[in-house]
Amino acid sequence: MFLKIRLLCLLLLVVSTSFVQFSSAQVPRWTMRDVEIAYSSKNFVELQENILSIPPSSRNQIWIEALRDTIAYQLKQIKPGARILVNLDTLELFKPYLAGDLIDYDFRVNVAKFLRLHTQRHANAIEWFRYALDKDSSKQELLCKDEDLKLAVLDGLHLSPKEVLVADSVYFANLCYQQLAAAIKESLTEANADGFANICPILKRNNALEGSIIKLRCAEQPTL
Repeated sequence: MFLKIRLLCLLLLVVSTSFVQFSSAQVPRWTMRDVEIAYSSKNFVELQENILSIPPSSRNQIWIEALRDTIAYQLKQIKPGARILVNLDTLELFKPYLAGDLIDYDFRVNVAKFLRLHTQRHANAIEWFRYALDKDSSKQELLCKDEDLKLAVLDGLHLSPKEVLVADSVYFANLCYQQLAAAIKESLTEANADGFANICPILKRNNALEGSIIKLRCAEQPTL
């Protein structure tokens, strides 16, 4: 009886192993040819699940274009259960192409707005707002009135001055001071030392040191 049980267990193990091997064989890794076929038919549902499986050594111009359009598709309609490609790591893949025409203004703004809404820090969006302005400086007034930009700038201004996001936040605070002045001043009511260190130079530069408390707190801060 014991021998029969051992033989049965061995048989089940062999069958189970064979099934796993068979199942794995039925799900082959995607190739660039698969990407090209899916991209040509605008099959972004399949692309969002598989495009990142292409190893870096096999990625080409078509791959980066497919990734761009797949992310653009996701930015318009994020669906429950979908593999979200829009994150800080994936977006790094686009940075070598920012100087050209591959990544247009609308894509950059939409990425910035997504990051503002869906990441832990509003300030994560500020870099992509800067990329959008770099792409089309004629949109400055429009960007300066953007609510997501305002929230990203305010968040960035209250980070440690050593944080890399602060530089772009200060840049936009000065560039858009007319539109952001009221919000920047109001944010000082809850500012810590980092907030004053970043904001006081902005107020000094724009001749906006109003109120005794602000003047007192900003007295020792340098002008940028």
